[in-house]
Amino acid sequence: MVSSSRRAGTGRAKSSRRGVPLESMTALFRQRGTPSEVIEHSIIVAKIAKGIASQIARKKSKIGGLKLESTPSQIYSAGWLHDFVKTKAGYDENHASHAGKLLRRRHGEIATIVGSHGYTNLLRKNLTLAEKIMIYCDLRVSGNKIVSLEERFINRSIK
Repeated sequence: MVSSSRRAGTGRAKSSRRGVPLESMTALFRQRGTPSEVIEHSIIVAKIAKGIASQIARKKSKIGGLKLESTPSQIYSAGWLHDFVKTKAGYDENHASHAGKLLRRRHGEIATIVGSHGYTNLLRKNLTLAEKIMIYCDLRVSGNKIVSLEERFINRSIK
C-alpha cells in the first residue's frame, strides 16, 4: 500500500519506496486506452531509467552535485507511467504535467518525476536527479528504439 504522508516542506505525498505495483500500472494503461506502442516505449524507458538509477544508487554517487533521492523502483514506476495519458485519440503538449497531476494524490514522488519528464523542463534549474534521468531516458527512446540524442533532435521526433 502506498503511503499518503506528506514529505516535510514539499507539500507532496510520499510514495512507497518500492514504487507502484505492476498490476496498478497496467490497470492505468487499460483505463486510459493507452496504445500498445506507447506501452512498449514506456517499458523500454523504465528499464533504462532503472538501470541508470541502480548504478548510481549502488555506487552512492552524486551526479552534478545531486544525490539520488528516489529509489530505482520508484524511477522504474515513473518510466512505466510517464506517458500513460497518451491515448489513441492523441495527447497534448502538456501530457507530462497532466499525468503528474493524475498520479499526485497516491504516488507523490513518482508523480513529480512523471510530471517533469517533458524535454522543455530541461531548462528548469531545480530538477532532481531522478527527473533528469527520466527526461534523458525518454529522449533516448524513440518509439521502441534507442537512439542518440542527436538523432532524436535532428529528426524532430520529440514527443
